Amino acid sequence: MPVYALSVDKAGLKLKPAAEPLGNVNTNSGKAVASLSGKGLTMRRFSDVLSSMVERPVIDETGLDGAFDVDLKYSLDLEDPSTTPTAAAKDAQAYPSLFTAMKEQPGLHLTGKKGQATVWVVLRAEKPGEN
Repeated sequence: MPVYALSVDKAGLKLKPAAEPLGNVNTNSGKAVASLSGKGLTMRRFSDVLSSMVERPVIDETGLDGAFDVDLKYSLDLEDPSTTPTAAAKDAQAYPSLFTAMKEQPGLHLTGKKGQATVWVVLRAEKPGEN
């Protein structure tokens, strides 16, 4: 299935090692820009967070052990650039897209490819009965 591979960018890693693997993630988004702050993220945990952001499984291929602090600011690119820009679109232009921000800020790279990922299939759902 289509996945993204997370790897270290050619320009090199820009993340700082964390004191302990907390795995805490805070996200904040407006109409056009968003930010992510992660404290003590392993690359596996960061891949899981990215999967929900890009709506596709992200496979960790960084080879990095340990935990890192991640700060990421990026544009949500919600509007068509060919239309007259609104205030939100102007804010979005101040930040790079998620894929560019990944290279510039933490020094990581997302590459689209085919791969294997865990998929959950719900075969049946029932209303709960009385206790």
